[in-house]
Amino acid sequence: SNQRKYFFQIALYRTLDHIKEIYNYIYLPAEITVSEYSKIESNLLQSLLGENLQQKISKIIKKKDITEINRFLNEFVEQISKKLDGRYQFKKPSQRQNSFTQRHMVANIIESYFSDKILHYIDTVNKDTPIQNLSSGEKRKALLDIATNFLKYNPQKSQQSTILAIDEPELSLHATSCFQQFEKIKKISNIGIQSICTTHWYGFLPVAGSGTAIYIAPSQNQIKALDLSNYRDELKNLTTETNGSYLDVLEMKSNHDLT
Repeated sequence: SNQRKYFFQIALYRTLDHIKEIYNYIYLPAEITVSEYSKIESNLLQSLLGENLQQKISKIIKKKDITEINRFLNEFVEQISKKLDGRYQFKKPSQRQNSFTQRHMVANIIESYFSDKILHYIDTVNKDTPIQNLSSGEKRKALLDIATNFLKYNPQKSQQSTILAIDEPELSLHATSCFQQFEKIKKISNIGIQSICTTHWYGFLPVAGSGTAIYIAPSQNQIKALDLSNYRDELKNLTTETNGSYLDVLEMKSNHDLT
């Protein structure tokens, strides 16, 4: 019935909102433009600064003030609708919550504070360069450095709800830097952060030690999950399943890329 469908949609949206409250999802794209970088850096810092910062700001912002702000905004929107003779009206999409919450305000305060704070990279000769002016590959290196160091010195249990997704961390980097990138990802995952990445660099296979790699053949007719803790055995199984079609390719590329 329509009523059952209505309640199902409400439950679905509330479940989705609840999931969003629990998990922090950070995505680092393969190509990072200057405009995208500022937003990514802000999201990364908010997630990695930990809940202590959010909790301290939350203590300053009282919930009763948020309630009063919502009441005022709702009345304001109603007045606008009346002035438009009822021909136009502000409505929230579907049944999603449209009230301004304490969490929203805290997130906006942190984002606004860091929006004009430009992170700089200081090289070996003490020259500093705004990270947003670096190449796409160097930006990705910097973002992983930030994540690794924050988590290393502030490994809070609450951060286990963070999911870090990286698209081609090795892109535009020298082989040595590629290895270092995957070493950082390994350190992050060892702390308890769910780490997901896509890559064309096979060098991580022999040294990962743990985790799962999903191999997709160039023709896309073969998709195989490889347990990296038993890398050699997994290759043997794949060889058996494909009559030896992929053993040489995988083993040769992984050793070549690593060396």
